[in-house]
Amino acid sequence: MINPIRGPYEDGAADPALIRRVEYALRQEHMGAAKNLPLYRDGKCSLEILTNSVLYVLHEERTRMSEEERRDWERAVEVVAGRDEEDFG
Repeated sequence: MINPIRGPYEDGAADPALIRRVEYALRQEHMGAAKNLPLYRDGKCSLEILTNSVLYVLHEERTRMSEEERRDWERAVEVVAGRDEEDFG
């Protein structure tokens, strides 16, 4: 899939720059995003909550974003959350 603004995405999944930022947020073990990751994987935390906690770590929760931008973040979080933690970075 080609996004005319950001270029090609691997498997149409997510913007690689967002993937790297999500990986960074989830590596911050003392923050809520890293703590919510196992809960998300166990089905005890929603994608929305995990995404919100990632955005909080990255100080993006203060930024207004369109629905499309929000979906891009959620897609990136979903992709990274589906990987083994050793694959981050």
